[in-house]
Amino acid sequence: MNINTQTDYLRKKYSDTETVDILKNAGFDHMDFSFFELRDYDTNADKEDFKKRFTELRKYAEDKGIYFTQAHAPFASSFKDEAQTALRFDEIVNAMRNASYLGIKHIVVHPCQHLCYDHGNNAEKLFEINMDFYKRLLPYAEEFGIVMCTENMWQHYGDRKIWISTCALPEEFNAYIDSINSPFLRGCLDIGHTVLVGQNPASFIRKMGADRLCALHVHDVSGHEDSHTLPYYGIIHWDEVTQALKEIGYKGEITLEADNFMRNTPKELMPEAEKYMATVARSLADASSNA
Repeated sequence: MNINTQTDYLRKKYSDTETVDILKNAGFDHMDFSFFELRDYDTNADKEDFKKRFTELRKYAEDKGIYFTQAHAPFASSFKDEAQTALRFDEIVNAMRNASYLGIKHIVVHPCQHLCYDHGNNAEKLFEINMDFYKRLLPYAEEFGIVMCTENMWQHYGDRKIWISTCALPEEFNAYIDSINSPFLRGCLDIGHTVLVGQNPASFIRKMGADRLCALHVHDVSGHEDSHTLPYYGIIHWDEVTQALKEIGYKGEITLEADNFMRNTPKELMPEAEKYMATVARSLADASSNA
């Protein structure tokens, strides 16, 4: 099973090619490109410039023996303001296109969750909104040859700092994927998010199964905030998670979304921190594999 990690924090301190070198030297097999900065998906930018930039970066990485296989689209996917939501839709399409230039086959696209989930009939409204949202994105996914992965979410609610939101429960998560009924929409299970909303990640994995689950966001949490730190630095029982992945025959890879582990790390120590993160990811991958 391959190991992967996001490019987010490194790209704040290093160039794209330096980021590739650091992750290759750390021992990662693959990379998850974080489309979190406007410069990576700006709808006003020249598409040919994007194509040249990302095609060259792909070649640089592949020549080094490391590959971009996953990406994260800009988020949030929706807002109360319709014009802002329309712009974000176009930005997500641009991110999908640019990810395809990198050779990426899976991109995480958050579901819309601008309404308070646990109020009135908003769960049903959000389901309808998201069915329309993902169906409108499907032609682009097919054109670019990239599978969208929806994700289990949380949101703030009243006095509760964190509460359930779209796809936070396995039954709803499965219903989203099954209702779209396309090979271009699958699930990315965020392990940390499951725990934040009171769900057992191992049980969640088993309920999704290998056909729906094609990607993971692997990170640990404190239980009262979305910590996004390295596994074993929070409250999650990772032996249960890896056992569940092994039982279902998970076919994806272990993708760390744990960059907060390096939040206070000086730039010069980040390469060493990435080596340790890769060691942890490799251990989880080995424990999750049936090979």
